[in-house]
Amino acid sequence: MTEKRQILRSAGVITFITIISRILGYIREQRIAFVLGTTLSADSYYLAYGIPNLFRRLVGEGSLTASFIPIFTQYLTAKSKKEVWEFANRLFWTLAMVLAVMTALGIVFSPYLVRVLTMFSATTTEWELAVHLNRIIFPYLFFIGLAALSMAILNSFHVFGLPAATPILLNLAIIAASFPFFLRYFPEPGVALSLGVLLGGALQFLIQMPQLRERGMTFDFGVSFSHPGIRAVGKLMVPGFFGIGVYQINFLVDRVFATAAKMPEGSLASLNFADRVTELVLGGYAIAVATAILPIMSRQAAERDVTGLKHTLAFSLRIVSFITVPATVGMMVLARPIIEVLFQHGRFTAESTALTSWARFFYATGLPAFAAVKLVVPAFYSTKDTKTPVAVAASAVVVNLLFN
Repeated sequence: MTEKRQILRSAGVITFITIISRILGYIREQRIAFVLGTTLSADSYYLAYGIPNLFRRLVGEGSLTASFIPIFTQYLTAKSKKEVWEFANRLFWTLAMVLAVMTALGIVFSPYLVRVLTMFSATTTEWELAVHLNRIIFPYLFFIGLAALSMAILNSFHVFGLPAATPILLNLAIIAASFPFFLRYFPEPGVALSLGVLLGGALQFLIQMPQLRERGMTFDFGVSFSHPGIRAVGKLMVPGFFGIGVYQINFLVDRVFATAAKMPEGSLASLNFADRVTELVLGGYAIAVATAILPIMSRQAAERDVTGLKHTLAFSLRIVSFITVPATVGMMVLARPIIEVLFQHGRFTAESTALTSWARFFYATGLPAFAAVKLVVPAFYSTKDTKTPVAVAASAVVVNLLFN
């Protein structure tokens, strides 16, 4: 009962803050829909944003957190305070260096990244705006990666409120960039929105630094690929990109096919708007519960409390299903009215609603499974089993590719 109360209390805090964030996330998407609709400019913006954002989903809400917390929990349990923070500092600067290199490569090779994602498109010239926007947004990856590590450290100390609130800053930055007083300085609205993404990413990291210092983080410089803790996290992270990130990987595959020449203009944007409604449910509760249970399951695994770990996972699946199953039915029955009410304004026309509601209907069918994956995969990771999630994820990607 103690573990259940802790899960519900932590999940409640995260859910409350996340609901506020998701409401602002909806306002953000509504503003983007109002400004861009489902035009080629909207497709270009979402294509550009999707590349670094994929890494954010895989790292920030995925493999880094799920890989780091079990190892860091072991250090907190068995190591001295000096060893704990030496590990955290070394990982911070090592990750910062890797992210800096990835950011630089992403900016330089943006044309090639965009071309890969539009391989079925008739021409390359129509995606020149996407290349430009991608170069503006790509440094977001650097900040959001460090924000993800900061979140994982704070979660390990059962600090959930502030990390859960950081997406609010991203949403506010993009919302501000969508209003006329900011747009008037840019002939292309997508540029203003892209700068909003970059500013929001930086704020998500910077706001967590004071809390890290309070817990004992010193940020002493030091890069190491040989530190045993870093090597242990790395071994879990690589397969984690597939195990936890299967939904995002499949969404990336969908993007490639959505930009095909035979698809109607705005297909990519419509997938993003439909996915946003899914995220309202996933982020509002499923991710909150997953965030709350990972430190608990990691401690249970470290203490070899297999029975307790099973009970924690089963309890979490029950309470998440209680929300997602009814939500699935509602979203399928009311797919078109939901999209019409949420987005049909400005350049988002009735044709945009028809395109998006079709995608919304089918995304709804997978909602309970999307939510369950967020809980089940961390359970495997807490016991350091990375093979099972990867094998299942690989099968899912192949199936999705064939159906596309």
